[in-house]
Order: sequence, then structure tokens, then C-alpha cells
Amino acid sequence: MRRSLIIAGGGVALVRLAGMAAGFALTVALARVLGPVGVGGYGYIVMLLGLATVPVNNGWATILLRAVSSASSNRGNWGEVAGLMRWGVALALAVTTTFILVPGLLFLGPWGQGLLGYTAIALLSCVLFFDQLSGLRLAVLRGLNHPVWGQIPEMLLRPLLILGIFLGLTAFHPDEATLFEAFVALVVASGLTAVIGGTILWRKSPSALSAAKAETRMRIWRGSALVLAGNAGLVVLNAQIDFLVLGVLATPENLGHYRVAMQIALLSGFAYTALNMIAMQRFAYFFASEAQDDLQKSATFLAQLAFVCTLPLPVLFLFWGEPILVALFGLGFEAALQPLIFLLGLQVVNAAAGFAHSILVMAHRENLVLPTTLVAAFLNALLCIVLIPLYGSQGAAISSLISLSLWNLALVLITYRLVFINTSIFRIERY
Repeated sequence: MRRSLIIAGGGVALVRLAGMAAGFALTVALARVLGPVGVGGYGYIVMLLGLATVPVNNGWATILLRAVSSASSNRGNWGEVAGLMRWGVALALAVTTTFILVPGLLFLGPWGQGLLGYTAIALLSCVLFFDQLSGLRLAVLRGLNHPVWGQIPEMLLRPLLILGIFLGLTAFHPDEATLFEAFVALVVASGLTAVIGGTILWRKSPSALSAAKAETRMRIWRGSALVLAGNAGLVVLNAQIDFLVLGVLATPENLGHYRVAMQIALLSGFAYTALNMIAMQRFAYFFASEAQDDLQKSATFLAQLAFVCTLPLPVLFLFWGEPILVALFGLGFEAALQPLIFLLGLQVVNAAAGFAHSILVMAHRENLVLPTTLVAAFLNALLCIVLIPLYGSQGAAISSLISLSLWNLALVLITYRLVFINTSIFRIERY
């Protein structure tokens, strides 16, 4: 079992590492061409788009993942999967339409450019729709145990395409480049990867899914999707609330510095994110098979593997952070080092706590996550409001470290007490 986990997790980790490297290169290019204000503005828009995808990518797609995993283990039916896919596309269209109708709320950014205009809104609406289709497609491929193929289009190809298109658009006039060129590159790359991803799904889908007659269980799906989306929305908001509040209370330059720190911290946590793609499918399968011992062994092993892979970057930037930042991004970006150290510490805590949230969701205990996440989000927002005016971007990072560390600890204790699984790196089993 460990061999299969290492092979599957290694494949996803390599794809995500390459994709994060491409995303990091994109951040470097944006920083050098657009400066701190531009890279901060781009990051703010991408964050808002990510929040808008939550109902589909973190609510409906999670139900789809569970249905595909169940059908693959012969405990479910493909008709339900087909119905979930069909209604998922309809929900994506509804979310995109809402995005178009209320654009003003999404573009009151902190970088001083005001509304970006309806051309940019139309481009970003297309990106939002493509991102939601990607979430549905990824859920199916993960449920079919094809996580590597599911990751390749959006995680690897899209950042490379964005980088190439953006550099091509700004090659002749880099001094006149604006956010609009970055958005053009984003929508073209999103459309191309949607086509590639759709082709992969068509090739990897079983014949039983293609032949299945769509079934609709809207009453059951709606309730579960609302709970899952609410939980996931709070989780995503809790992870991004520091950046959101920083954009309101701090300067555009602070926002750009913090965006750079966040991108580097994501590189440190790539193994945790990659292994979570494997973990959710494995946990769903073990719950469906009632294999409690295998579930515990997998949870411990995956947490330990994620923890070991998270350590190198914190050590590197702790000793040589400032010259690395200056060499990559240029003078002025050394200010990103202080918040970066705290964000790297948060990645270490995440890995040490393991995958408690994923186990609770796959165990249909997502209702237990909601109050804990709500308290953590409130604490995070409160700390940000107090600390950002005092310490700037460093205060935002401290707020995230405190609130998300307490959130992780609470989920570990809840999982240990109610699901009888210890998700941390420590071998503590309940009898």
C-alpha cells in the first residue's frame, strides 16, 4: 500500500511542483514587468476568482468525487455521476452569470485603478467558467484514480501558457504593460487548457459512464453541496483573509510584497497540496470499503511524507532569504522576507497536522468542520484588523499563523475523537 501511495503521490507531486515552479516564474515576470502594484493587483483578482469558484469546485465537485469513487468501488452507480456532471455545468453557468451581473463588487481593488471595464470583466468571466469546468473534470479523474492526468492541464500547462503569452504580449513594450495584458494571457491559456482537459477526460472515462442515463437527486445533492460549499468557502476565506484585509488596510506595495511571500510559501507546501489530491480519493475508498486500519496507516504515512517535504524551503529562506529575494524579484522585494518566514512556519504546521479536513469530508462529517472554521475565520479577521495597521504585511502573516494553526489543531482533535483516526505525524492510535 505504501508503494502505491508513494507512486501516486510522487506523480501528482512532480506535476504540482513543476506547475508551482511555472506559477512562480509567472510571479517573477509580473513583478519585474508590472512592479509590486501590478503583481499585487493580479493576485487580488485571482483570489477573488478563486472565491467565486467555491460553490462548484469545493461544493458540487466534492459530491461528484464521492460519487465517482463509490461507483468505481462497485458501491454506487454511474447514472448519479452523469447527473452530477450535467447539473454541475448548469451551476457553473449560474455562477458565471452572477459574476457578470455584479462586477463592481469584484473589482474595487486596492491598487488604485478602480473598475477595470467591461472588456476585462468579460475576459475574467470566461476564466471563471473554465475554472469551474476544470474543478468538475478534476473531481471525476481523481475519483477514477487518475490524479496526475487531472492535474496536468491546469496545474502545469496553464501557468506555462500564461507566462508565454504574457511575455509575448509585453516583449516589445514592457514599460507600457498593464494588468489588461495579464488578463488576456489568463483567458487564452484557460481556454486552451479547458480543451486539453476535456480531451483527457473523454479518453479516461469508462464506457459505463458514457452509457449511463443521468439521474437527478437534487434534494440530497443540494443540501450536501450547500454544507460542503459553506465549509470550503470558510476554509478558502480563512486562508485568504489576510491578503483580503491587507488589500484594504495596507498600501499596494505591501500587497505586492505579500503576494510574493504567499507564492514562495505555496512552493513549500506543494507536497501537502499534492498528497491531499491522493488522500481524498484514498480516504473515500477506505470509508466505502470499511477498511479502518488501512485508513489510519494511510493518514499517518501521508502526513509524515508531507511534513518531510515541507521542511527544506523554511530552512533555506531562514538563513539566505534576503539575497534570494533580491536576486529573483529585484531591489525592494526584500521586504517580503518578514511575512514569508511566518507563512513558511504555517506550512510546517499544516503538514504536521495531516489531512483531518479531508477525512471529515470523506466521512460525511463535514458539518463538524463548519463551526470550527467559522471561529478560526473570525479570529483571523480580528487579528488582521488589529495587527496589520501596526506591523503591515508581517501582521497579516502572524494572524494567519495563529488562527490557522489553532484551526488545524481543533480538526485533528475532532477527527481523533469522533472518527477514531489520528491524522497527525505522531503515531497515537485510539483503542
